[in-house]
Amino acid sequence: MNAQTQITADETPDARRERLRVATRQIDKSINAIWELGRNSVIGWRSYADGIEVLTMSTTQLLQLCKSTDQYNSGTRQMDNRRILRR
Repeated sequence: MNAQTQITADETPDARRERLRVATRQIDKSINAIWELGRNSVIGWRSYADGIEVLTMSTTQLLQLCKSTDQYNSGTRQMDNRRILRR
């Protein structure tokens, strides 16, 4: 989390909304670049001290894997270290 995204005790509701709006736009822009118009699928994510780590896979490969297991298309997308390393 950098200085622009840290929550402060004296933050006004309007300032918080604006900060979250900006953060949402940054996440959307980043995910769209990774997604490549459907070529890749986001199958999980985790937060860490400096931001968010996203786990992606080729959509074609994901569809092939889903024929044999539901491990990749079920459950929560927010992952802890144990679950993301298991993938």
